[in-house]
Amino acid sequence: MLALSISDMMTPALIGGVVIVFIIAFVITGFLKGLARMALGLIFLAAGMAAGQWGLWKGSSIAGTFVDKPDPWMSGVVAVILGLATFFVARALFGVILNPVSSREGQSKSLGAPGGILGLLMGAAFAWFCLSGVRYVGTISELVWIREAVSNKAWLNASSAENKSATRPAQPLFSRLKRELDAHTVGQWHGKYDDFLNSRAHASLAKLSILFESEQAWTRARLTRAVRDASDQEQISKLLENQNNELRAFQDYSQLLHSNLIKETCRSDEVQELLAGLDIEKAIGLVANEPEEGE
Repeated sequence: MLALSISDMMTPALIGGVVIVFIIAFVITGFLKGLARMALGLIFLAAGMAAGQWGLWKGSSIAGTFVDKPDPWMSGVVAVILGLATFFVARALFGVILNPVSSREGQSKSLGAPGGILGLLMGAAFAWFCLSGVRYVGTISELVWIREAVSNKAWLNASSAENKSATRPAQPLFSRLKRELDAHTVGQWHGKYDDFLNSRAHASLAKLSILFESEQAWTRARLTRAVRDASDQEQISKLLENQNNELRAFQDYSQLLHSNLIKETCRSDEVQELLAGLDIEKAIGLVANEPEEGE
């Protein structure tokens, strides 16, 4: 797995800068093309985003038809390809509608301003979807990372800080990006409203199901009070103790994340509240420079 070193000051500036550039570009395009063309463009963008979201969820399975054990980032590639293909195919098919609408209409104050507003909405939606994609691929990467960690006996048995650091599995690129997002204002605001696409509770429960396979990792995680409280909850405990073999059968991490067992267990508000705030990586000491001991 690749790892990336990003300074705390550079990351939020980079994220904010990219978001602003996207939005400004769409606003300018809206003013130039006008209302009618941008309205159709908004429809095509929505179709592309829907296809891209489907690609994120099914990307691992699709990539699995071409390679064995696809990496998490391949879901992102599938999502980008499907999203762009859907956008451009839709625009080509409706070219007969778009062509009669001259781009000069953007010069009209009555149409250019509404077009700019639509451009703003399109830019914001596009940026939102990109951040959601980073979160989703980051979650899949973390599931792979945790599986690798609980299978790493050298790391689990390491007694000194030096040995733990030397044997700790490298943090995946998208996991680092996801955690950087969560550490800064832009990402925190996005994450607050992104739960319907990237459920923190679903992700935490999937991670717990992987930890449950290793007695050492499970014992270490339960030193953290929040993990202990969540794993002792009746529905969560029942799932892990009685149906974890069914969860282990999922070789595709996207399927695990979206399995009915995970979804059904997370339906109650109590379970959601216990799981949403968990930091599993910190609890087992995977995150560098974080305390490994629990509360």
